[in-house]
Amino acid sequence: MIDFDIPSTIQWPQHLFVTGTNTGVGKTIVTGLIAKHLQANRRVITQKWIQTGCSAPMAEDLATHWVIRQRPPEVLADCCPYHFPYPASPHLAAELEHTTIQPPAIHAAFHRLAHQFDTVICEGAGGILVPITPTETLLDCVTALALPTVVVIGNTLGCINHSLLTVQALRTANIPIVGLVFNAVDPNTPDPIATDNIAIIQAKTGLPILFSVPDLKPASPTES
Repeated sequence: MIDFDIPSTIQWPQHLFVTGTNTGVGKTIVTGLIAKHLQANRRVITQKWIQTGCSAPMAEDLATHWVIRQRPPEVLADCCPYHFPYPASPHLAAELEHTTIQPPAIHAAFHRLAHQFDTVICEGAGGILVPITPTETLLDCVTALALPTVVVIGNTLGCINHSLLTVQALRTANIPIVGLVFNAVDPNTPDPIATDNIAIIQAKTGLPILFSVPDLKPASPTES
């Protein structure tokens, strides 16, 4: 498990959504860190609405949430309502399986978990505007559930534009933004770029920096 402590001064909402500026920016790691932090005072469950690139909802990256090992077996289906083997955007991965993702099924799974746990932390797939059907995106689900959102940013060259567009999309949809999390996804990113990314994105958005993760090395599902 990553040896990392989240600041205790952060005011967390009851339920939240974790989105990223792109795929591979560390949403799963951040979801696990927040869940681990909140478990001290709440009954927490994590949920991955749509998982692609896996044959079952118990994929290794989902196990990085850590609290998956404490989930009662009867809630596992709601923890990952949709999972597809092809590693692609949800709408395409579903299409290749000759099925269509049903957003009401995602909403229902969330509400069932919310009735059993104090906090549900939902992880997105890719960025906030990733299509889950030919007509709906992840943002539509977040809006329907009115979930305050954490934005995870891969702190590397090019993240400024992705970050500002993500924040703009959330604000246009009137989604409360809890704050930003920066991940050091590329150890070769020069320090001046990494430092300026944080400063300029905060200045442009006015959003708090919740914390920064020094690396993205995932915990093994067998670690305690």
